[in-house]
Amino acid sequence: MNGEECSAYFLASTAQYHINADIAFAIKRYFEATCDIDFMLNCGAEMLFETARIFADLGHYVEGKGFCLDGVTGPDEYTAMVNNNAYTNIMAKEHLQFAYDIAQMLKNKYRENYDELKQKINLEDKELDEWKKHQMVCIFHTMTN
Repeated sequence: MNGEECSAYFLASTAQYHINADIAFAIKRYFEATCDIDFMLNCGAEMLFETARIFADLGHYVEGKGFCLDGVTGPDEYTAMVNNNAYTNIMAKEHLQFAYDIAQMLKNKYRENYDELKQKINLEDKELDEWKKHQMVCIFHTMTN
């Protein structure tokens, strides 16, 4: 690879937030296949939580529409800087749901590990509530536009 095959449009590459969700999806699939709780406790949950924060910060609410992700570039790289790219919204929804589910599992079954991680990354309980709220509505705008 020498760069010729890459998008020349700089803004397209900086708005590819779906990559965070792609990584979360890979973590989810790995965890579902292996039940590797050590991986989740040692690095997986931290990656999930930190990248979930990106979507929570990136999105905003539009009255009557729901949680929206504006100014993103989907995986095709040619539809740059659009509002509510379907792929990005669907992957963000899955990401936020999985991050929330893992946080709940850690709180309930691995409380000491959860508390250590929470302190390490300054995770607040209200963030979990936001993830739950956002994942429930972020696809709504895409599906109704």
